[in-house]
Amino acid sequence: MSKVRYDIKGQLLVLSPLHLGTGQVRQISTITGKEGANTSPEVAALLRDATGRPYLSGSTLKGLLRRIAEGAMEQELVDALFGALKGEDGGTKGALVVAGASLDRPGETADAPYVQGAAQELGGGVFVAARTAVDPASGTVDDGKLFFAEMVAPGAQFGLRLSIERRGTDSLADASSILDKTLRLLKSLAQDEGWSIGKGQADGFGRVRLDPRSVKIERRALNSSGVFASSSVSGVWEKAPAMVRRKPPRSVDLHLSCEGPFAIVDASRGSSSGKGKAEGAAQLAAQRIRQVPLVLGSSLSGVLRARANWIEKLQLLRGQRSQADSCLRLFGTQEARALVSISRLDVVKADRWQVTSVKLDRFSGGPVDNALFTTDCFINTELSLRLVLEDRGGVMSPSEDDVALFDALVADVSENGIELGHATNRGFGWFKVREAQHVH
Repeated sequence: MSKVRYDIKGQLLVLSPLHLGTGQVRQISTITGKEGANTSPEVAALLRDATGRPYLSGSTLKGLLRRIAEGAMEQELVDALFGALKGEDGGTKGALVVAGASLDRPGETADAPYVQGAAQELGGGVFVAARTAVDPASGTVDDGKLFFAEMVAPGAQFGLRLSIERRGTDSLADASSILDKTLRLLKSLAQDEGWSIGKGQADGFGRVRLDPRSVKIERRALNSSGVFASSSVSGVWEKAPAMVRRKPPRSVDLHLSCEGPFAIVDASRGSSSGKGKAEGAAQLAAQRIRQVPLVLGSSLSGVLRARANWIEKLQLLRGQRSQADSCLRLFGTQEARALVSISRLDVVKADRWQVTSVKLDRFSGGPVDNALFTTDCFINTELSLRLVLEDRGGVMSPSEDDVALFDALVADVSENGIELGHATNRGFGWFKVREAQHVH
């Protein structure tokens, strides 16, 4: 045991829907599936602690910190903090111990999908996200099939606890040096953009950020009586610099705006049949959370993937490229992780609006006499996102063709905008790029 130890506490803020699962599934009473189905759809379950609260394992958090360190530190320092696997030279045990974190404060989910009627089943701060199932190999959707997952809502807080104990040495200076490196890591974790954990990182899910105001540091030193005496050294936090994040080959910020109606339909609020609805209620409602649209990164990445696929095939027909494999490399397959990721997706503003129109027959497209159809949607919606082209080294480094397709996709979206969500063939969800800025 070393003669000095540092204990660090703070709060992790959840910035985007987070799913850290167990690989298991469960059923939720509000998710019944299609009428007449024999069984209810399965929902990917969250990892929870013994009290049922969502839980972030220590290994997940330590893996996140190691990922930050490996992007800015020499390998020797990374091993000193996190340890190294046993090899010919033997392994080393890291100085940093990371505890698991339970949900301390839930995010707001009162209007989130599938919460109404299942609040006790889901627990505070948890909702269910539904999206169309996609085949990773081809990028095509499975018609009529939804994939469900429990999600921790944005605004949640988890308690972060770390300990630094430089094993095998009595040097106070050495432990202080390890503290300095750890604080630089945590300063990077406290940057506004945040870092992703859990499932769907390429789609912008699971962004977390350390609240810099919450950090408390306590030093425990062994005194002459053999007792660990405690003292606060939180002041060193303010002086610690953040690590410089490794810059990706390409990164662009897009600001999207849609003046007209926009909705990503909330399947938990019923169908167009209107059965069981209160008088005056909308037949279709946009999914939302905290009174603004709930836009999942998977919805946006699906649209971008389809656009990139179209651009690539067009370039192939025009003889501008020799093979069509960059789209799969950019957006991922079953064998390889996507090179393109949404590192940030935020709803800047949106106004609620109910639009009523004549109901159309789904087969003929003609109007139905004396029938009206109301959609609870949004107007004046603005989204802000950052698209990143990653470089993971080796075969996972983007080729010239990959970079060219990424640039062509950004240019096309900037010029022509994108169509997102429900009823785009009727003028819903037509987004224009108000501003595109390449990040250097």
